[in-house]
Amino acid sequence: APRRPDRAAERRRQKDLARVEALEAEIAALEKEISSFEESFADPVVSRDGNRVRSVRSEIEKRKIVLSERMGEWEGLLRKLGEEEPAVR
Repeated sequence: APRRPDRAAERRRQKDLARVEALEAEIAALEKEISSFEESFADPVVSRDGNRVRSVRSEIEKRKIVLSERMGEWEGLLRKLGEEEPAVR
């Protein structure tokens, strides 16, 4: 008879799946913010002001660092979830 996964393992899996969904939403929001900041360079009010350009670049860099961290966590969770997937034959 096929062995049922234990309840603790299933709870961990559900928690990981929920975290994947949360990360996907956070990643999408970060990408949207980065894009919005990058588009602001087209605004002459921003592009002519050296301080604003530096400020916008700084905000973009901060978000790119967080984005990279979240992407790494997301990829790790997907890998982990894939390895836990029961083999279907």
